[in-house]
Amino acid sequence: MKLKKVLILSSVLFLGGALLFLYGSYNPSEVEGFPKCPSYSFLGLYCPGCGSQRAVFQLLNFNLNQAFRYNSLLVIMLPLVLYALGVKATNYIFGTHYQVRILNHHLFAKALLVLVIIYFILRNLEIQGLEFLRPPL
Repeated sequence: MKLKKVLILSSVLFLGGALLFLYGSYNPSEVEGFPKCPSYSFLGLYCPGCGSQRAVFQLLNFNLNQAFRYNSLLVIMLPLVLYALGVKATNYIFGTHYQVRILNHHLFAKALLVLVIIYFILRNLEIQGLEFLRPPL
């Protein structure tokens, strides 16, 4: 493997490991210093990413139910994202050309955008039965 690839992979692994340690060790709900959502801070709206930091903390501490309460979209989409990242990493390391077919489908990006917009709208509606979409404060 070329030195450049080794340096890039080492950097990604180190930074990724540091982030996993940080988010697994410190609860963003209880520790100051984690960034707050600008959408919620300034507009009072729950963006599709609201609760993601707390959801990641819960996932890293094996609390799937709590993670789902903080950001259900993240929990549902995470396996696909991790799989796609794994394929990208495999291609980079071994020089292969594997693809995740669903990600290359011409409708995938449009469908994902529609899903995120619907999630954004539904989690901000004050309708009984939809409160599970809003992260606990």
